[in-house]
Amino acid sequence: MDRRQIATKLTLDLAEIELNLENFQKRLILQKSIYLLQKAGVKLGYSYSWYLRGPYSRGLTSDAFDMKDEINTKYDDSVGWNLDDNSCSVIKNIQPLLTSAPDGFPSESTTSEDQDFELANWLELLASAHFLIDTSQVGKDNIEDIRIKLESFDKEYNDVQICTALSSLKSYSLLS
Repeated sequence: MDRRQIATKLTLDLAEIELNLENFQKRLILQKSIYLLQKAGVKLGYSYSWYLRGPYSRGLTSDAFDMKDEINTKYDDSVGWNLDDNSCSVIKNIQPLLTSAPDGFPSESTTSEDQDFELANWLELLASAHFLIDTSQVGKDNIEDIRIKLESFDKEYNDVQICTALSSLKSYSLLS
């Protein structure tokens, strides 16, 4: 693993996000979590652009598959490495936002597949809203503009969900 991959692996471990690429929901959770962690201040160096499900990094996808292959065939190169104190603090602070969707978002379910879907959907909304605001495509407090812009990308989130996401982004200092 190279240094960025090691830092990414350590970040995922500390954030309690599994490096699991077995299905689309797991890969979406990984993409959106790293996007939000970077925006919170963890410096991993992945660039993001808009894709079908919001902000997406080709570099992260490539690194994630390489990391998974190395871990499965060799040993974990991240052993013995540590993140800087600032990154650790940021990760610990934002970790609750990345590991569970708010109650009832979008529905209450009990299976792990449903929970993965809910978490992926929640993180997609958080990352997408943040990306649209960060790139000045919408105003940070204009729920209607955010909803309309998301609808233009075939994303069906209601005003309550968007308001919840904006409130969460603000409470975790991802939006001022």
